[in-house]
Order: sequence, then structure tokens, then C-alpha cells
Amino acid sequence: MGIDQQTFEDERGLLLIRRVAPGVLLFVEKGYLVGARAPLIIEAKERELKFSQRLTLFVDAEQLQGYDPPIRTMPTDWLKKNAQKVAVQHMLVKSQIARMGLAVAGLALGTVIKGHTTRLDFDAALRAVTPRLVRQG
Repeated sequence: MGIDQQTFEDERGLLLIRRVAPGVLLFVEKGYLVGARAPLIIEAKERELKFSQRLTLFVDAEQLQGYDPPIRTMPTDWLKKNAQKVAVQHMLVKSQIARMGLAVAGLALGTVIKGHTTRLDFDAALRAVTPRLVRQG
């Protein structure tokens, strides 16, 4: 893929996009994410699909405190349109707003979304698809 990790940070928040294995992307979201970050999430998925027919996605939103609406709507719309290309999207959430976003996405997408509320469960799911991977983020 050329770029295995990209980091986008401003005074309000951080978005880290990491390709941890072929077809496996990890998104780490911290603080507050502005809507301008949403296209970066979509671009990373589209770029990875050039190399893999099916994606497994991990979203570590444990330290996400808030986000502009496009952070939820654009990736959710992309998942609806590309559900057959995504094996599963694991999401680690803690904050109330992130849990609400997960609930909305879950209603729209059904079993494509797998929510986690503990780091232990999320990391175990990540290790299951990338056994040599050490904790990320």
C-alpha cells in the first residue's frame, strides 16, 4: 500500500490510520474530530480495496470525546454501500456520544458492526486477525 500509517492531528483531536495487515485497517480517533477528517477515512478504505477484496476494520474510539456529523455519516454511508466488501468493523467506544454513534451505525448496518466497550475485547479481536501485532495507538 505504500503508506502503512498516516496521522492527522490538530489542537482538538487526532486521527491515526494504520494498515496493520493486508485488508486490515486500524483507525485511532482521539479528542474531537472535525468533519474534514471524514474523507480521509473513506480514502483509506478505498485505497486498501485496491489490494484486498475484503476489509476488516478496527476503530479505536476509546478516547474520542466528540465529532462533527460527517465523521459518523460519511463512513456509515460508505459501509452501507460497500457492506459486501467488509467482513466486519470492530469499534471500541467509551464516551456517551461514541456509544450513540455506534448504536445508530449498528441499526443501519446490522452485523457488519461489532461493538466493544473494553480494551481487552477489542485488542483480542485485533490479535485474532493479526497475531503478531502488539497493542496499537
